[in-house]
Amino acid sequence: MSAIVPEKLAGDWTDDDGQILADQLGETSNAPKPPADVPAVQPVEVPPKTGRLITGTIQLEPGWEPVLLLPADPNRLTVVIQDNDVLSNFAWVAGDPQDLRFSRTAFVVVTDSPLTLAGYTGPLYAIAAPPPEGEEGLPANISYVAVTA
Repeated sequence: MSAIVPEKLAGDWTDDDGQILADQLGETSNAPKPPADVPAVQPVEVPPKTGRLITGTIQLEPGWEPVLLLPADPNRLTVVIQDNDVLSNFAWVAGDPQDLRFSRTAFVVVTDSPLTLAGYTGPLYAIAAPPPEGEEGLPANISYVAVTA
């Protein structure tokens, strides 16, 4: 028995379109060459930080709870605290409000010399020193200035 051969009705029986398309769309072994005039990338200049000056004056009444003068600031460079009034009470300052309960754990701000804290970045609390037994307390008047970068 012989194979059935279809009759040629029309067209070209030797169609090679598939192979031509495969050759055109296939991957090439040559990578594209980069252009010769690629501009150099310039580094971005970071502008310097702007410093801030934070100031304040407060009158601390005896018996008040600790007052937050300055919150923690990682960019702070210096803090200066000064007692403003010779006739006023002393102020106690510390980095933790619990340290203001006893004079041994707090710093006393006096009129004669300002307290300068260089490089301190933590919070700063203050209270008026408690009056002696049986006496009425006076308020403490203090001013502060903080420099940040």
